[in-house]
Amino acid sequence: MASARRAKGRHFLLYWQQWAVDYVVERQQPLGRIGSSHFRLASPGDTIWIVGVARGRVHLVGRLRAAEVLSRRAAVQRTGEELSGRYYAFAARGAAERARKIDITQLVSRLRFESEHDRLDPDNPLLWPMQLQTMRALAPASARLLEQAWASAECGVRNAEW
Repeated sequence: MASARRAKGRHFLLYWQQWAVDYVVERQQPLGRIGSSHFRLASPGDTIWIVGVARGRVHLVGRLRAAEVLSRRAAVQRTGEELSGRYYAFAARGAAERARKIDITQLVSRLRFESEHDRLDPDNPLLWPMQLQTMRALAPASARLLEQAWASAECGVRNAEW
């Protein structure tokens, strides 16, 4: 796990397969705990954005603001449950947000990542799941775009100019 060396948390984009997206969205499940081997990169204070891709559309599914990032062993001790992921991010108590499905396809060309390959190929949606197989750190402007999309959906705004 990354150390808490940053004063301000980073934002990450985490891809989920469609069956997982459907499961949490249909149940409007609160996302208070998420497991992933990718969370070795995450620290408390980071925000994890969950997305899915279906039929050439990108959907923002959830946001988890990590209050804790624990190894499986520590997460099992904390929850008392049998868990299978390598690392777990936990939202602060009472801060879990419900999953929903927000179409953010129009933002794809504007999303930037903190890496050499800093964007999705806007002209080839078939590549998007492959380009998102590894959790990606978002550039600050891209994190703001997702914050705006999430807030607009909370207020019932559709297709706002993000």
